[in-house]
Amino acid sequence: DGNSQSAKSEADGNSQSANKQDRFWSTRSSQAVSSIIEPFPTIYWLTHPYLRTLISKLEISDQWNVRAMAERLKNSSCEGSNFSALGAMMKAHEAYGKERWELLTESDQKEVKRRGWEGALGQDRGVAGITIKHKNAAAVKCLHAHAAHYLAGGAENIIGRWVMEEVGNMIEQYAASSGVNGDLGDEE
Repeated sequence: DGNSQSAKSEADGNSQSANKQDRFWSTRSSQAVSSIIEPFPTIYWLTHPYLRTLISKLEISDQWNVRAMAERLKNSSCEGSNFSALGAMMKAHEAYGKERWELLTESDQKEVKRRGWEGALGQDRGVAGITIKHKNAAAVKCLHAHAAHYLAGGAENIIGRWVMEEVGNMIEQYAASSGVNGDLGDEE
């Protein structure tokens, strides 16, 4: 009957609501309750509007989108050397995960473990939250995140290096076509 269907839907809704609440970290102060959702694993953000725009243009291009970059990463190596782009990227992911974990205090680390947030903040997540547990170094999610990590000192982030090299090429091409000095901060 209609009343039992309504009661069942309401009960299901309450059950789903209770499950959702279990996923939140709630703290109670005198009269307020604040909910904190699971943290995001990114520690470096690209904030310069011009760089964000140029990298966004790369991400929508056929040659530089994340799928193309993942393919390039899988197929890249320098002939006659032991350099492996994939190996360098794996090291970058591992270093990123380790750095993020070490930024947390011991108390924070315990809280992360208690809340089951290791999947987001543990050392098994690299740049842009990529899971590295299964040696997934060829995955590419966000060129902005790779560029930010590279610019913050992640020299092994080969994707970030490639992106910033192409951004440099874009700036040089613009400067050459417009007659503007290519050194954006220098006066002639």
